[in-house]
Amino acid sequence: MDGPLAGAGRWSWAGLQAGVLLTAGLHAYAVYREDAADLLHRSADLYAAVGADVHRALALIFGAGAREHLTGDIETARRGLEEGITLARRAGATNIVASGLTVWGELERKNGNHERARDIQQESLRIARETGELRRVAMITDNLGLIGHHLGDDETAERMIRESLLLSSEIGFEANAAHALIALAEQFALGGDPARAARLIGAADAYLEQLGLVAQPADAPDFGRIRAYVSEALGEDVYGCAVVDGEQLGLERAIDLALSDPASASALAQPSRHRGTS
Repeated sequence: MDGPLAGAGRWSWAGLQAGVLLTAGLHAYAVYREDAADLLHRSADLYAAVGADVHRALALIFGAGAREHLTGDIETARRGLEEGITLARRAGATNIVASGLTVWGELERKNGNHERARDIQQESLRIARETGELRRVAMITDNLGLIGHHLGDDETAERMIRESLLLSSEIGFEANAAHALIALAEQFALGGDPARAARLIGAADAYLEQLGLVAQPADAPDFGRIRAYVSEALGEDVYGCAVVDGEQLGLERAIDLALSDPASASALAQPSRHRGTS
């Protein structure tokens, strides 16, 4: 092909390639595959060539998160996140800005920078509330609850996690509800009810296992710590029995158990005859 359309054809082909790489890279990122970073950075380079800043921002943001997960290089990841978020702000793509802030906040939480993580996640939460992105609100309030515990603010931690659990239940975001149950288990154990905590852990773990989901890198240390704390509070044998009881509850009854007052908790803690899944 000759003439002005030749250049347009090449740009279109580059854009198509970039889109294929972006889709593959986001899928790889979701399941923590090692090729995610490479796919996303190649996509970002192609989008730069065709001037597609919004898509490039998305590739840069998740590419930065994938690179840090693979290499632990937080400084390079921060630079990629800053560039991607700046591009998204300039383009007015507030949903991608919120995505970038969420990824960045989780990266900082994973690396133990809890005050910085809190500040970044709070900005993401503000955007999500303004735009009505309820799934993001549910995710971030759960994250902020875990962060609050590390900062010694257990009152805020419990309030945030309860908000996450309630919202997740209302909008049918079951996977996040299961995460919130594990996070809330810590608050019950700290408040003197480790048996309820263990049942919540059992129910959440059973549901996540059924879906084939694993803890995200930022969550895994907290979830491991919570399980160990509740196990120590109850004793290993009693903990194991309570977890098995929780596995039989099903997610819906476990949510009711988590949100119930102490007077109602005893009846709700009894496993149903048939195991539920939602």
